[in-house]
Amino acid sequence: MAMGRPKAELVLSVGQREGLIKTGDLAPRLMAPRDVLFLVCQWGAGKIDAAETAAAFFRYTAGMPKTGWRRPKYLSTGPEFTVGRSLWINVFQALEDSDGATLADAAQKLSALKAGGK
Repeated sequence: MAMGRPKAELVLSVGQREGLIKTGDLAPRLMAPRDVLFLVCQWGAGKIDAAETAAAFFRYTAGMPKTGWRRPKYLSTGPEFTVGRSLWINVFQALEDSDGATLADAAQKLSALKAGGK
């Protein structure tokens, strides 16, 4: 552990997921951020599976705990978010607002956008 942060948070912060982080190792408030970071990694690698993403985010439609995460400022200018920028902003704003339904909807639309090459 560096700087006193729990190991699960450190691994989460670099965008790794279930194969490396057991779900039970994360506090419930970190589950949605983990899934969002995984989506970012899939997007960057060009390996989006729309059905898998929809399934991963559907669980948040009934609600989600406060995450304490804030929307990154670079979303409005970062070149990696040019395609689907408004959807990325929706994803991170929903994460900040703990709005599970909007998070699930925006994540599914991003997946469809990338998978469909639109």
